[in-house]
Amino acid sequence: MDRREQRAKPLAQPGEKVTSGALPVGWPDYLPAYPGGKVLEGRELHSAGVTTLSAVQSSADQAQKIADFYSLRASNYGYKVLTSSQAQASSSVRSSGLR
Repeated sequence: MDRREQRAKPLAQPGEKVTSGALPVGWPDYLPAYPGGKVLEGRELHSAGVTTLSAVQSSADQAQKIADFYSLRASNYGYKVLTSSQAQASSSVRSSGLR
């Protein structure tokens, strides 16, 4: 277990389901786990009528290679992928519901 995996994980919020070592139920098929990476946890949160899915993964690959992998797949389904600096500069980032 590397040091990223040893970090304390935040506790689940009310209405949140955490799965250890797996993507959350409902995760879209077109965004697979990163090849050669390891899924550390998946989270599914239901709040105010909105479902949010997230995953924490670990990989030895460079961040840009991982970002490119997901950017290509997401853009094929009509999503615009922003870097963290672009997202912070944007006052509103929205996407249509995942299928």
